[in-house]
Amino acid sequence: MKNRLLVVTFTFCLQLTSCAVVLPDDKNHTTYDSTTSWQQHHKNNRNLIARLEVGEQFTIVINNMGTPQYSENFIKGNNNYTVLFYATSHSGKMDKDSCTPLIFKNKQLTGWGEQAYRTTY
Repeated sequence: MKNRLLVVTFTFCLQLTSCAVVLPDDKNHTTYDSTTSWQQHHKNNRNLIARLEVGEQFTIVINNMGTPQYSENFIKGNNNYTVLFYATSHSGKMDKDSCTPLIFKNKQLTGWGEQAYRTTY
């Protein structure tokens, strides 16, 4: 019965312009590697951060970067600061030390990285 179903499926696919039949094979199947997912996510964040420019608007950056892992907001003097933390490295657990901070002053990007974060306070 299984073989007949494969023959019917294969015959149907030949009639189409493009078709792929994927058969499970316990010996040769690809397993999901969860590390690939977070490594690619961190690499994507690093690539996006490398393209940032001081002065970019908050909404443009967050639309391009997506939801941060952490965020902070505070008032200092007459200025409103928002800090978004994006995962860029892995130190055993996901915390702010594994992230690159992006600093916004009154909705404009003023800098990123540890030095920019420390000088903001």
